[in-house]
Amino acid sequence: MSDAYESDCEELPVKTVKKKNRMRILVAVLLIGLIGVAVAIPTVMLTRKSSTSDPSENEVVTFDFPYVTRSEWGARPPVETLPLRTPVPYVVIHHSHTPKACYNRQDCIQAMKSMQNFHIDDRHWWDIAYHFGVGSDGVAYEGRGWPILGAHALHFNNISIGICVIGDWSNSTPPAEQIKTVKSLIAAGVDLGYIQPNYKLLGHRQVRDTECPGQTFFDAVKAWDHWSAFPASHEDLVNVPELSEEFREEYNKTLNAV
Repeated sequence: MSDAYESDCEELPVKTVKKKNRMRILVAVLLIGLIGVAVAIPTVMLTRKSSTSDPSENEVVTFDFPYVTRSEWGARPPVETLPLRTPVPYVVIHHSHTPKACYNRQDCIQAMKSMQNFHIDDRHWWDIAYHFGVGSDGVAYEGRGWPILGAHALHFNNISIGICVIGDWSNSTPPAEQIKTVKSLIAAGVDLGYIQPNYKLLGHRQVRDTECPGQTFFDAVKAWDHWSAFPASHEDLVNVPELSEEFREEYNKTLNAV
């Protein structure tokens, strides 16, 4: 179809440290604390598409949500890629079901790697299916990224951005920070020119025979801005105007098949 986490610690022998060295350590701790405060402020620099076809006119924009790139979480190279025609008219929300919810950077990176390995090695897709994953740590993790065709929703892959909210949300809703980042990511997609301003928001179950993104979470998604009640299910796809006439003809054949 289509689709290192290391920590080096050096422990000092406290009993042999002299007073002068203690002062140096205190200063170092204070500096680290200041750096930590700076790092805790979530910012990401992303590229806004130019209204022309000239990439040199693209603009770098800063957004205030935490973001981890493919290289930062150690993604495998894609088997192949195809461009996604943007801005897209739809955003499709998923949950991973498995892997479970992740609440820190290390676990969320492992979740992204697990999904990518499964999609490439078992599903034989070109890459992780989704454009982005969002963890319960409130961080957005780059999947395929904005301009690449996804493999997350059959028939909607070429007209949507797919966001996976990592976890099983059948019986609970994601933490507030996770939802906040999902919404910030979508808003960034609109600002950057990858999602249409009048986009329609859908749960995966609306375009595929699935429980995704989980009943409890889906009930919450229906209250979000831009959520669309149509299509109500995959059976409505034949009437989705953004899908091609060729699709509708083929889909009608499957409905009429014995």
